[in-house]
Amino acid sequence: NALACCLRCDAEKVSACQLLQRKEIAVDLAKKVWQEAHVQNPRDFNNSISAAWKLCRLAGTQEAFKWGDEIWHWTESQRWSLNLISYSCLVTLLEKRKRCTTVDEILENSMIATNLRPNEVVLGGLLNCAAERLDWRRADILWKLLVIER
Repeated sequence: NALACCLRCDAEKVSACQLLQRKEIAVDLAKKVWQEAHVQNPRDFNNSISAAWKLCRLAGTQEAFKWGDEIWHWTESQRWSLNLISYSCLVTLLEKRKRCTTVDEILENSMIATNLRPNEVVLGGLLNCAAERLDWRRADILWKLLVIER
């Protein structure tokens, strides 16, 4: 989470080039830490993947998105389930990438199958992604899916 916070900065103080460099360094450093980590319980599992997916979303680079997908596929082979926070980080990462069908499937199937109910934090994160793209239609779909239909 600390690395992700380093990617938020005042545009007046950091140039776009400097920010891109900062993002690349943060992703590289996080990947190295990930290689050394040994997850031994569900809490650490969910904390680590949530932090990694948050970093991937904030970095917003192709390398970060690729790593986010690798983590997602890795989680499928693990013995622990994703919790609400992990799912929230995953769906906001996918929404940022405009993978709307996948997000909808996760919201409708995976989260419900594990008895997790998307809450206002999930809704807010997804709506923010749609708003960043100026995609009011997608925001409307998300609202209907998570507020009206639930």
